[in-house]
Amino acid sequence: MIRTLRFRLLVSHVLPILLLIPLVGLALIYLLEVNLLLPSLVSEMTDQGTLIAQLAQENPKIWTDPTQASKFLDQIKLKEPTRLALLSPSYTLLAINRPESSQAIGMTVSGLPNSASTPEAVRSRITPGFFSSQPVVDVLYPVDNSSGQLLGYVRLYRRLEDVAQGLQQSRLLIAGVLLVGLLISSVIALILGEMMSRAINQVTRAISQAPLTGEAAPIPESGVTEIHALIQAFNRLQAKRYDLESSRQLMMANLIHELGRPLGSLQAALHALLKGADENAPLRRDLLEGMAVRVERMARLVEDLAESHIQSSGYFKLNRTSLAPNPWIEKMIPLWEEVAREHGIQWTSEISPDLPHIFADEDRLSEALDNLVNNAFKFTPEGGKVTLVACVENSSLCFRVTDTGLGISPEDQQKIFEPFYRSVRPSWKAPGLGLGLSITRSIVRAHGGHIELQSEPGQGSVFSIYFPFIHS
Repeated sequence: MIRTLRFRLLVSHVLPILLLIPLVGLALIYLLEVNLLLPSLVSEMTDQGTLIAQLAQENPKIWTDPTQASKFLDQIKLKEPTRLALLSPSYTLLAINRPESSQAIGMTVSGLPNSASTPEAVRSRITPGFFSSQPVVDVLYPVDNSSGQLLGYVRLYRRLEDVAQGLQQSRLLIAGVLLVGLLISSVIALILGEMMSRAINQVTRAISQAPLTGEAAPIPESGVTEIHALIQAFNRLQAKRYDLESSRQLMMANLIHELGRPLGSLQAALHALLKGADENAPLRRDLLEGMAVRVERMARLVEDLAESHIQSSGYFKLNRTSLAPNPWIEKMIPLWEEVAREHGIQWTSEISPDLPHIFADEDRLSEALDNLVNNAFKFTPEGGKVTLVACVENSSLCFRVTDTGLGISPEDQQKIFEPFYRSVRPSWKAPGLGLGLSITRSIVRAHGGHIELQSEPGQGSVFSIYFPFIHS
């Protein structure tokens, strides 16, 4: 239970509120009583004291005759539990409106508010109810005669227990509101935790039930942002897993196909030699030459696999030097011209003079460009045309190979540079493992360049590779 996400969400929402609400409640009650209710009470009592002082000023006998003072207080009706008293200039109690306190008449009252101030000042004191047992609200109003002589004081006050009873209702109301807020917060936290837990459990079940082989239907991407991102990441992983699985199956099919045919030819040739074909010199030579061609082809396949392994491991070592493109590419052109002649394909080359030097690995760069040219020969039928252009374009050294072959469909263009992928139509059987373009792209990228493809089905293809050159 404690380890569940639902419980932790509930605790994370409720615990801070549970700790904060009592503190907020105490602070709210204190501020409400000290800064709002009690000052309002003082203002009310001060207004009452002003009226009573004016009446007392018109009855000067009450300051010298205790009987008259008691009658005066009996005529004034104050709302309970406010207490009213008359004091002499020396703070002697002359009269009080509480019969139970009549025994204190004639005694001197001590601890009155602002006793050090001038007699003419209205004096008041507020003592917070839960900090002291002294009178909470005390107002002392001076009364003068017509000549300005101080006759005495009108005192209004409320004691602690009286004020506490009046504030108890507000305290209970505040406590109730805070308690309801705590309950509502707990319910909301519980609902949110349940919703989050349910969403995660649904995703977990969908992931656990997803197949580990073959194509998997994507999980619907819905829910809050985090859950949506989690589902999206899982769907991408599933798609990548399926692509890798398809690539592996395609690799095995290509290996079986590409290695099976030369091995079958080698086996037939060896069987013929063992049966006596070695005694016929012309036949023996033809068989050995055919075997040499098959072995060379298998060696190229192994080299392509090795290159693919180096590419996938991320370790692509280059031996870079300053390379002059013109002499380097001119020594490769005769080989391509011979291949074009053998395939009945028209070959043209357009090499700009004085191409800028590049910092490159000559062998790797030759391999990349040779892959593009041979790929063009492979997919261009007899009578077609292959063109090589070398020039400066967009502040880069550009090599562009154009053919009039089959062309590549838009969907194949998205995968043509992936390892072991071959864009081969049923009517066109081309040898190879589908590694040439993948290796070419890796070589180009390792040199800091990039490769571009433009193609339409039936209209041929254009492969362009760009390299940064050395500025003089």
